[in-house]
Amino acid sequence: MDSETFGSDARFLALERLGAGAAGEVFRVIDRRFRHEVALKTLFRADPTAILRFKNEFRSLADVVHPNLAQLYELQKDGSTWFFTMELVPGVDLLEWVRGPKAGGEGEPPAPPPDEGRLREALLQLVQGLCALHAAGKLHCDLKPSNLRVTPAGRVVLLDFGLVREIAPRSDQTFELAGTPAYMSPEQLGGLAITPASDFYAVGVLLFELLTGRRPHVGSFAQILHAKLTGLTPSPLSLVEGLPADLAAICDGLLRQDPAARPSGGEL
Repeated sequence: MDSETFGSDARFLALERLGAGAAGEVFRVIDRRFRHEVALKTLFRADPTAILRFKNEFRSLADVVHPNLAQLYELQKDGSTWFFTMELVPGVDLLEWVRGPKAGGEGEPPAPPPDEGRLREALLQLVQGLCALHAAGKLHCDLKPSNLRVTPAGRVVLLDFGLVREIAPRSDQTFELAGTPAYMSPEQLGGLAITPASDFYAVGVLLFELLTGRRPHVGSFAQILHAKLTGLTPSPLSLVEGLPADLAAICDGLLRQDPAARPSGGEL
């Protein structure tokens, strides 16, 4: 890539583009002032709504420090470009850490079963990170494998707070259906009030996928919506024999349709 720079005096030099989404891009950059590498997230659109959401993503978590949450550093504007810097987390996503690389496709051997030790440790860290986020009064609202990075040392880090919301919403806070439907709770899909239990529903979907290699609900948006709103959720034990009974039971509990019936962070 060309030597793209950000910030006054070209302080941040882009080394690699790590990813891109609908709202912006994430780069691995060198901070030439402090001589270390960080991640830098940019904003594509400069309309007021996008800028407000971008600022909210940063400000909501800038003061929350926890080993299982990515640390945010600086919010800046360079000309018309908004960006913020954050901790650069090396490693792989949660699915690959627990289940290994995905199978190569047709004719390739299936993915191996999950590494139970890694799964248990990763699940514990994910819950601890979420509890810290909830204790700060925030909901993540977009938990999925690509938003969970695991370092080579096994540290689980929750990333991407672009859809973060307050647990006790302000009177001027608006809501919209945003996120990944396969991981969203029934109440989130139905436009109802969301709570920490809504994030833990997504943990249940992740746990189901880690245990079985597939999500509990597949198909079109309409099919996923119907299955979740009618409580048609399979148990991981119905798909894979010999799974650890306690993990399967936790998964079943987290995927209950009624938010009040799901295990809390403390119980997990």
